[in-house]
Order: sequence, then structure tokens, then C-alpha cells
Amino acid sequence: MSSPNGTKPTILSDLMLVADFRFLLKPLKMGKYKRVKFDENVYVRETITREELNEHKLKDKIWWCADDYRKFNDESNQDIFKFMLKFPGIDYFTARKMIYNYHFLEVLESINE
Repeated sequence: MSSPNGTKPTILSDLMLVADFRFLLKPLKMGKYKRVKFDENVYVRETITREELNEHKLKDKIWWCADDYRKFNDESNQDIFKFMLKFPGIDYFTARKMIYNYHFLEVLESINE
């Protein structure tokens, strides 16, 4: 920031001379106050330990593994290729955008109606 005469401020008092403090004159716009409320009811949720997960062999049922991600990818590609067959002339990346972007699906459905 430079002063009106073009010199650069060197100390804080010089900076105060060239700074724009008009924002201090504007009143603050106060909106609704944000409040926090606490529920009087206490909810208790039990969780299982890591040992219980291993004991009951629940890990594979709770978390996805690499095979699951491969399956998701394969199913996604199948959906995209089916879409490309249904609408010839659309490339892979455009088809992917149209399938997985809900805005495009709404536009496409409105065109088909």
C-alpha cells in the first residue's frame, strides 16, 4: 500500500496514515444469534471392541476391501458402456459425467419427456 504521494510507509504510524478505515464507520449487520442447546435426554450407544470384531469375523462385513472397489469400478464401467450404446456418439468421459452428475440426468429426462 502506498500513500497518495507515492511513498511507501516505513513504520506502523505511516501505515495508519495511508490505511482506509471507512469500514469502521459502517454499522455492523447483526443477524440471528447462533445458540447451542443441549438435550436433557442421554443416549447411550454401545460399540464393539476391535477384539470382538476379529472374534466374530465382522471386519469384512463392515469395511470395504480392494475387491469391493474393483467390483464398484467394473459395475460403473458397465453402466457407462450401456449408456454409450443407448446414446451413440457420446464418448466415455461425457457419458460418465452424464450418468454420475444428477443435473445432467435431470436434463436428459426432461428431453426424453
